[in-house]
Amino acid sequence: MDVIYAEYASKQENDPCKTIRFQDIMDDYFSSAKVIPEMLNAATALRRHGIKTCILTNNWTNDIVKNYKLSPFPHLLHYFDEVFESCKIGFSKPDPEIYSHVCSKMAVQPSEVIFLDDSPQNLKTAKGMGMLTILVKNPITALRDLKKITGIDVFQQHAVEPCAPRDAIHCYINLKTGIRMHYVEMGHGPVVILLHGFPELWYIWKYQITALALAGYRVIAPDLRGMGQTSSPYELEAYGRENVCAYIQQATVVGRDLGGFIAWDLSLHYPERILAVINMTPFIPSFPTINPLERLRANPGIYQYQLYFQKEGVPEKELESDLEKTFVMLMRSASDRKKLKWSTFDVLERGGLFSGLPGKVEKSWILTNDVLKYLVEMYSKTGFRGPLNWYRTMEKDWKWNCKVSGRKVPRLDTAHIEEASHWVTLECPLELNRIMVDWLNKIHAMQPDSSKL
Repeated sequence: MDVIYAEYASKQENDPCKTIRFQDIMDDYFSSAKVIPEMLNAATALRRHGIKTCILTNNWTNDIVKNYKLSPFPHLLHYFDEVFESCKIGFSKPDPEIYSHVCSKMAVQPSEVIFLDDSPQNLKTAKGMGMLTILVKNPITALRDLKKITGIDVFQQHAVEPCAPRDAIHCYINLKTGIRMHYVEMGHGPVVILLHGFPELWYIWKYQITALALAGYRVIAPDLRGMGQTSSPYELEAYGRENVCAYIQQATVVGRDLGGFIAWDLSLHYPERILAVINMTPFIPSFPTINPLERLRANPGIYQYQLYFQKEGVPEKELESDLEKTFVMLMRSASDRKKLKWSTFDVLERGGLFSGLPGKVEKSWILTNDVLKYLVEMYSKTGFRGPLNWYRTMEKDWKWNCKVSGRKVPRLDTAHIEEASHWVTLECPLELNRIMVDWLNKIHAMQPDSSKL
């Protein structure tokens, strides 16, 4: 505590009369605390080798200040089997009772424990009980010691533990239009909104939600209207992107597929609301003299499926007839799609998206069982009319976007992931997360973090 006080006092102006409050010290301490990615990666490596992991921390509760954020423990639960907090147990380090309590709950003997801590006093008690101890002065040095003791390469990179539906914080908000919006939220800090595509849900971002939250961002991943647990209006007008963009403000926006078009719209129509945009969808400009639907009819190419989607009721029937097959067919890696020899340039001639294709197709490795199960569960309740309606507002969206024709992004950075497919969030989470976090950190380092949703 003396160290924390000294660090806080050193930041203050040289004013001997200034009152330093305990709450201010703790606010400063926890707001500046950073999660060490290498430590989380090591925890993941250990768990994948069957080793139990836990956090043991001395902390306290503050019942005075509303919404007081003491720690990022809710996010760390994705990486550890248990989190033990002294304020909930009634003992604190280095009391032997708290170590005995943890060993009992984890069903291990002290001799089976490797204990890492930055306090020699805490380690002394643990070592006296028979634990192996590692003093953490430098995290990387400590991890080298851990690797040597366990024989496990804790530096080998692993994807972050994904955000699962059962563990996520599910939120709902009622918009003035009557739309009830569902979203998943995690983390504290500058707001980053993740906008999914077709036919997806918030869960397509399962690897990115946790990674961004641990990097110090407040992540909001909604179900777009017509999908998942968000309202699914019958009327086409509700899906016009002008209506959708009216309710997003003061954030960094990340988009892909349909969500990517919304992200571009926001940046061009409402630049004052948007700090930055990360997009996995190419920008397609609107030309006042070229109707996009007429252009599509004249030369559809691989986008012929979008003409098929204009037929109300027909694609709904096909996609809803076997939901598991629908997602297995659509969500494939680049190599798996080539093996299937399936294209979307002749959908109308074949009479359907999947017509003429094998009845039973093995799912791609990128479509994990948990994602498939969740998508089937959600779409069995909503069907496909809502998702398909997004394609049926093409002309309305074009007329709106003609208002900003010619506008450009003032600063554009690009990144490339080799051999990635359309489903990059699932296929390349390590590379994508690194690119996103590095870029967001660079952008937000230049901006105040006061964004709110």
